[in-house]
Amino acid sequence: MKTIIKLLVAAVILNATVRLGLSTWQQYQFKDTVQQAILFGGSESPAQLKEQIMEEAAEAGVPLAAGDVTVERHGMLTTAEATYVDEIELFPRYVYPMTWSFKVDARRIEGQ
Repeated sequence: MKTIIKLLVAAVILNATVRLGLSTWQQYQFKDTVQQAILFGGSESPAQLKEQIMEEAAEAGVPLAAGDVTVERHGMLTTAEATYVDEIELFPRYVYPMTWSFKVDARRIEGQ
């Protein structure tokens, strides 16, 4: 009986760890995608970049609302900020709301 309980506890911990790890991996991939979008989108307007980020979020399955992302350009510097809540089911019927937030920026370099 002790062995079964230990196995169940181990399975619960492993399940929670894997789900949290997958959410973390998804966040890092999405942050990298946003970084690439603003790095190589120097000729696009901030509104176009925001739209592109929203499309990437939909493709990646990131629960990002339009009001949760801002893209600003000040001269040669473009900055994007995003915040979203990913609901991770750590245990059956127990959902943990994990808030992810990041800010990335890129400088545009003009050619000669």
